[in-house]
Amino acid sequence: MWFSSGFGRQYCLVCPRFGADTSAAISAAQKQKELEQFPRTKLAHLPTPLEYCPRLSKALNGVNIYIKRDDCTGLATGGNKARKLEWLMAEALEQGADMVMTQGATQSNHCRQTAAAAAKLGLKCHVLLEERIKGDADYNENGNVMLDDMFGATREKRGPNLDMAAELEAAAEEYRKKGHKVYVIPGGGSNPTGALGYVNCAYELVQQIEELGIYVDHICHATGSTGTQATTFFAGPMGWFFGCCVGAAGAVWSWLMVRHQSILGAWLAHMLVDLCLMGVGYWLIFFVAPAN
Repeated sequence: MWFSSGFGRQYCLVCPRFGADTSAAISAAQKQKELEQFPRTKLAHLPTPLEYCPRLSKALNGVNIYIKRDDCTGLATGGNKARKLEWLMAEALEQGADMVMTQGATQSNHCRQTAAAAAKLGLKCHVLLEERIKGDADYNENGNVMLDDMFGATREKRGPNLDMAAELEAAAEEYRKKGHKVYVIPGGGSNPTGALGYVNCAYELVQQIEELGIYVDHICHATGSTGTQATTFFAGPMGWFFGCCVGAAGAVWSWLMVRHQSILGAWLAHMLVDLCLMGVGYWLIFFVAPAN
């Protein structure tokens, strides 16, 4: 994620700046406490830093850029999925699972962190890796795939353009027939349970922004399985939210509409799509908060 302060004055009338408000930070801390009613297992190094980038800000003509360093979560070299896995793995343990299963692309960071979390907690892990692009031997066996193996996960390959949710459930059923109690984690960890990780992140951000005494106009982040975008926005109004698509744009929009309906509810009516291309397969998806 990156954040801008003082970027795009044309938006200030419809979206007031957020930040430097002690009462908001206190409220965020109180709401963060409410999350304690849900099971959670500590996996990530939190809070992650909110770091100012002076040289990048200067290069962008004085826009003030802050980066939320979720690469510093610590679990298996870090990454944002550690936040979701704290809640997902806790639910798996609460349900008595002995195996977790998930799916993603061949070099999925989500699968890598899921495998690491399972190893840390003494659970078996099985992943389905979707061959979305044709890769060489290095792509198919090194990087995150090698780490999946090192963490003890077993894996299967799937071809492109399949219903991976259905493939995952079918594979889970096979393991259940073998006597395993399987907990299924959707791709990206994006469901209401995993969403708690980024609700917590939003409250964390509110407090950091207040501590730094800054104002935030925009929040920009990658959006693939859409869990980050849906829940960071839902947790509190911190400016304009831009989700920069890192997957098939049509699929991202569908996932926001279907997968997160239980999270967003009426907020879905305040969602817009900007079809301005940012490169092959990329466009902007953003939320607009209602005037009232």
